[in-house]
Amino acid sequence: MLFPSVCWDNFFSSPREVVKFANSLSYAPSDIGRWPGTRTRRLHEIDRQFFEYVGDRLLSVVYPNTYPKVAYEDCSMFFQKISNEYMDPGWIHQDSPQFDLTLIVYLSDHKNCGTSIFDFKGHRPVNLYTKEKFDAYKHKKKHTQLVLEHNEPFEETITFHSKFNRAVIFDGGSFHGALNYVDKNLKEDRLTLIGFYRGFKNTKYPLVESSRAGSNGGL
Repeated sequence: MLFPSVCWDNFFSSPREVVKFANSLSYAPSDIGRWPGTRTRRLHEIDRQFFEYVGDRLLSVVYPNTYPKVAYEDCSMFFQKISNEYMDPGWIHQDSPQFDLTLIVYLSDHKNCGTSIFDFKGHRPVNLYTKEKFDAYKHKKKHTQLVLEHNEPFEETITFHSKFNRAVIFDGGSFHGALNYVDKNLKEDRLTLIGFYRGFKNTKYPLVESSRAGSNGGL
């Protein structure tokens, strides 16, 4: 992997203000059921200053020595809400191949709804984007069996527990999934901030010298 996995508590200095901002926005579901719940429009279209602030915070932890000089080509960033209709574990997946790094910030009090990183232990190609998966978010009766079958050949290797104002950062090529979509004891939606980054410039190594699996490390 190019990027190590990072857990960072107290990501925002005023997290309740961020929650207030998130709750002032409009949300919509995916037309094809690609992900559960609802999301805002891309945040750079809504509040450029907030979008850039989050990017600067991320760069300061991933590239602590050189971040003022580091840039990225693109980021898709959203707030996402998931209601208590969704009670199953999440689908284990990789983010779109075009993105290098994923950021998730937990912004509600849902317990046991964090994110885990997995190794694939199966012997067949992983088909992450099937028509059945897309439809499952819209037809919840089918969802439980499909997600269990899909997740079976994966082994959990890292667990980040959900905690209010905690950020987790990991390589977009990592297999990952939600431990649970929501805490069944809470009625409020599970709120997260999600960012997908790509095209880092003016730098070579994040945090420590590392390389994607399969290389010799470049040394």
